[in-house]
Amino acid sequence: MGSCVGYLPVISHVIGVDAGGTKTAAALATIQDSDIEIIGQITGGPGNPHKQGPDTAYANVCDVLNELLIACDLAADLVKVVYVGMAGCGDSLTQEQARSFLCDKLGFRHVLVVPDYELVIPQDCKNGSVALISGTGSVAFGRFGNREAKSGGQRFNDVGSGSWIANKLVDELIESNFADKSLWNQTKKALANDKAKEVCRQIHLRKIAMPKLAEVVTAERNRSEMASRIVQDAAKGLAQLVIQVVSDLKLNCNRFDIGMGGSVLTQTATIRNELISQLESNGIVTQAISIVKSPERNAIQLAIRAVKS
Repeated sequence: MGSCVGYLPVISHVIGVDAGGTKTAAALATIQDSDIEIIGQITGGPGNPHKQGPDTAYANVCDVLNELLIACDLAADLVKVVYVGMAGCGDSLTQEQARSFLCDKLGFRHVLVVPDYELVIPQDCKNGSVALISGTGSVAFGRFGNREAKSGGQRFNDVGSGSWIANKLVDELIESNFADKSLWNQTKKALANDKAKEVCRQIHLRKIAMPKLAEVVTAERNRSEMASRIVQDAAKGLAQLVIQVVSDLKLNCNRFDIGMGGSVLTQTATIRNELISQLESNGIVTQAISIVKSPERNAIQLAIRAVKS
């Protein structure tokens, strides 16, 4: 992230990208002196190389960037830097593969690829900071000085993630023989499939993933005992990810900052509030909480920092 690519001219273009397990979002900004203006935003297919496979994930990100350039009528070589936060990209080899792919295919001069949690973690926190993401998968990452710690992010059904919640919902519906009629009706509506029970069995057998079903659980939390229990279990699991990172880094439980990202934590407050309650019950009251709904915009800020470093 400290790679120096020169100073920003009076007018420059940078791109920020958030490539996740469900979608890729990219934003292009013009920089004039200290003014930043977003002039284009595009979303497209998922960009997690561990889930989709490297070729498909990189191609999806490439397609999104190409559409963004066309929409903004801009050539790739006029972009000062592209800053990509990518899920499933925690090792330097994968980061270099992604970087090379985007440079070779589209002709960008400078591409920086980092794990997706770098777009969420609060910056410049002298008492340490933690990023917690719960989207298709879930992961907690912390930094304190030159020390780092990570918990989760190993599978696509990591506890508390959208995939985990969906799996938990389907498992409990099947095990109860679909006894919660209201919850089942909402699940059928979300699946929008005449063969909803067969789709549920495929999810139950882990043959397909359907993280969007997490929205059913959060929406029904106050009307369904089953949904309420799943929300509590998801929040407990996410809290444990944070607790593990805090313990590994020996952070002061009342002085570090936390950033939260991913659709499970940002689209509604349901699981987020339960998570905060779980953390507080374990003696963790963070100094500041930031909700990162558009990580690609944070990537633009990080791109500017990288250019100036």
